[in-house]
Amino acid sequence: MTHFILIVLFPILGFSGGDSSVAEITTAIQQGDATTLGAYFDKQVDLAVLNKEASCNPNQAVQMVNAFFQQHQPKAFSQVHQGKSAGNQTSYCIGNLKTQDETFRVYIYLKSDSAKKRIQELRFEEE
Repeated sequence: MTHFILIVLFPILGFSGGDSSVAEITTAIQQGDATTLGAYFDKQVDLAVLNKEASCNPNQAVQMVNAFFQQHQPKAFSQVHQGKSAGNQTSYCIGNLKTQDETFRVYIYLKSDSAKKRIQELRFEEE
């Protein structure tokens, strides 16, 4: 059965403006590295991992994402769509996460603060 993970993310290409945080977020997803991904979580993260949804702090979000990565070991992430707001304050990415057993749709939603991009919403969903 094919599953999709949804993640809203700052665009990986084109809109990143040379910002290394987007590349690091993408690499963390591809490698199944919840700790590195957690460094980009905002103070409160809306997280959906399959059938579980929560608004949680970064530590809780890291635990949930890590549990997902342990069950579904990532192999590759490919971007399907990207975009940003008119003021460049928010951006998103939709992509496919291939794991050792399934493919998921991922949505990443980010907001820029003065220091770096912060993940406000991350979704890993079955379709």
